Amino acid sequence: MTIVLVTRPTYDESRLRVAQCALGTLVGGIAAAGIAIMLPDSRLQLLMGTVAMVVAAMLNVLHARYTYFVIFLTAAIVLLNAERGNVYDLDVQRVLLTILGVLMVTAAVAAAEALFGRYTPE
Repeated sequence: MTIVLVTRPTYDESRLRVAQCALGTLVGGIAAAGIAIMLPDSRLQLLMGTVAMVVAAMLNVLHARYTYFVIFLTAAIVLLNAERGNVYDLDVQRVLLTILGVLMVTAAVAAAEALFGRYTPE
């Protein structure tokens, strides 16, 4: 999911998305962990995850800063899956997999730029 959401047509756009995605995922992961600590009941975590997903959808529709969208999306994904497993394990897994995806996009975009030159839209 990270690779699809982060990759953009130009190196500069992709680089900006990579930074925003990494920051948003870290903040969203920390927020989800904080919510799980304050609300140990999985039903309340599910409710908060639903609220976070609605906010993420609204931010996406409003074309808000990508970082804010990712914060709420990350928290939503972690909290909505809380009933299926340990929320803290899911949280760490989500952050690590996103960072891996971000690194893959960075490497792919840098390699494409090195091979084909910098893309500039006409």
